[in-house]
Amino acid sequence: MYAYDRCEGEYYRSYFDTFGEVPPKPDTDVLAYECFRHAAEAGIAEGCYKLGDMLSEGRGCEIDYAKALDMFLRAYRYGRDGTPRIWGSVALRLARAYANARGCMLDYERALHWYSIARTGLELEVRDGGSVYDARLWEAEAGVMDMRQALRLTGRSTQGAKRVTGS
Repeated sequence: MYAYDRCEGEYYRSYFDTFGEVPPKPDTDVLAYECFRHAAEAGIAEGCYKLGDMLSEGRGCEIDYAKALDMFLRAYRYGRDGTPRIWGSVALRLARAYANARGCMLDYERALHWYSIARTGLELEVRDGGSVYDARLWEAEAGVMDMRQALRLTGRSTQGAKRVTGS
C-alpha cells in the first residue's frame, strides 16, 4: 500500500499522533521500505524482492545494489517452489543485475541463466491469465536473445544455455 501510495491520506498513525498537531504526510517510501524489510526478515519472497527494488532504486533508503542483489537471491531461494509469478519476477531482477553489473560483476552467462528462468516463469504466469506480466515476459525473451548475442560477440558459447522449464 505504501509503496504505491494507495492509502489516500489514511496513513498509519501511532497513539501519540492523536494529541496536538496533525503530523505532515509521512514519507511513503520510508514506510514501504520498513514494511518490506519486516516481510524480508520473516522470509517472505515477495517482501525480499520488493525490498530489493527499493534498495536498487533508492526509495526510502540509499541505493545499495549489493544489498538489492542479496535480497533478490533470498527472494528466489524463498519463492522458487511457489508461484511462477514470484520466481519469474525475481529471476528477471537477477538477470538485470548480472546484465548491468548492479551489485555484482558483469556476467552474461548468469544473466542468460536468469533471463531463461524468468522467461519460463513469466510465460507460465501469462498462460495462466496473468496478462499484466506480458511486458515482463517480453523483456525476459529479449534478454535471452541479447545475452546470447553478447556471449557470441565475446567468443563464449551458449551451448549449455537452454530454456529452463522449472524453478
